[in-house]
Amino acid sequence: MLKVYKTFEIEDTLWEKITEGFNEAFERNVGVDNIRNGYCTANILGYGYHAVDTDDETGEVRGFYTCSPSFYKNGLKAVLGGSTYVRKKYRKDVFICYDMEMALREAAKMDGYDLLIGVSNYNSIEYARRILKAKDVGNLNYYLLPFNLSRTTHKNSLRFLDSIVRVLANIYIDIHAALSVLFNQKEPEVKFSLELSEDFYKARFHGQKYKKYEEGDLYSYYTVADEDGARVVYLMDFREKNIRTKRALVKSVKYVSKKEKPDAILYVGMLKLPQHLLIKLPFDKEPKHFPLTYRILDDSDVLKLDGICDSNNWDFSLMNFDIR
Repeated sequence: MLKVYKTFEIEDTLWEKITEGFNEAFERNVGVDNIRNGYCTANILGYGYHAVDTDDETGEVRGFYTCSPSFYKNGLKAVLGGSTYVRKKYRKDVFICYDMEMALREAAKMDGYDLLIGVSNYNSIEYARRILKAKDVGNLNYYLLPFNLSRTTHKNSLRFLDSIVRVLANIYIDIHAALSVLFNQKEPEVKFSLELSEDFYKARFHGQKYKKYEEGDLYSYYTVADEDGARVVYLMDFREKNIRTKRALVKSVKYVSKKEKPDAILYVGMLKLPQHLLIKLPFDKEPKHFPLTYRILDDSDVLKLDGICDSNNWDFSLMNFDIR
């Protein structure tokens, strides 16, 4: 049986079954609250949409698919798909995932949403393209500033360079800080960018996972993660007077480098800000590839969707969806 729920409509017993299936499918050990109160609720509505496919005979969850509402400028409404799995013993049925997405598309369309957006991994991207008819926008890019090269690259042979790289990185930050006083570049506006507000930030970065830096008109959000022994700071957003600027980036990087003592600082996304502080990684050096795709749910407003397939028109990053 396949049914679509909103987060608050799912009973505790079903959440337990969903979590059991998630842990089996992804070989994890997370609790029910992590699934129930995850990214699906990190929006101004406080809930998401969930397609749950259960076995008619046993009541066991066969598959699960979540969409979280997100709101973009110019009145564009989207749902962001993720946390999708089909349990191993049911994967011979290749249409379980297809049926779940079709059910979610219909539910979201009925509630007035224009798009379903997804960020696939490279194990599922071909299924998304061929079966789900997902259209490509482009890949999220990696922008990096290393401090400890051996841990960042996971090569102990480079440990002799760590102290040198740290000194150079701090000098590099100071040079950019001085330059940003004279030349404070601003990120140009693009068509497909989130509608930001105080309520958005409260919903998106609630809990203890994310930290905030604030100084005058500057603010940024970040999170710290252990990546195979490397302490990595992921910048989620940085702004000055609600606009991404070179000064906001530099001050944020300088702050977290001293506060968190990271091995590396990363920004992952389609960054449009002219800057040279963070180094863009070549595609073949990225640890993971994150292709952004979309499916149009309602094409009645042609102007609203014009240019949607061009990555130059998108501002999309881990702030939109923390897929790490």
